[in-house]
Amino acid sequence: MSNKQSIAKINRLIGWLCVPITLAAFVTRYVLYWNDKAGPNYGTYVLIQTLVGIFPLIHGLISIYVFGVPRSSNSAKVRHVYIGYAVLLLILISQSIPGLEPFYSILTIGMYLAIVYHTILGIKHAMARNSGGDSMAELHRGATRA
Repeated sequence: MSNKQSIAKINRLIGWLCVPITLAAFVTRYVLYWNDKAGPNYGTYVLIQTLVGIFPLIHGLISIYVFGVPRSSNSAKVRHVYIGYAVLLLILISQSIPGLEPFYSILTIGMYLAIVYHTILGIKHAMARNSGGDSMAELHRGATRA
């Protein structure tokens, strides 16, 4: 296994950790409304919002290192990478402009839709990988399939 494949394996774990963190951020913000600065759960809300910023950023930067800019193609693997890059941009932009309506709401909805699509593609690739099928190895710059 090449160095980039080892890094990609760790990055997949980070990506999967993003899922419950993102769900927690959504629930604490839009369901429980813990974003009230006077509320008793505000510290937890801030911690979760911080994690939902840090983990996807790390996951995205490692992905850029591992995959670079894959050649344009309509394959699910390439779509997965580019949707992931779009998720990173949408997170960075949308979460930098809270209160700037309607842009904040539009970008946040787009962010969640892109996250769902990226996660579905990730599940598809994980199932294929676990059944001994396709892997993302050929997208790793300089990596070869084992």
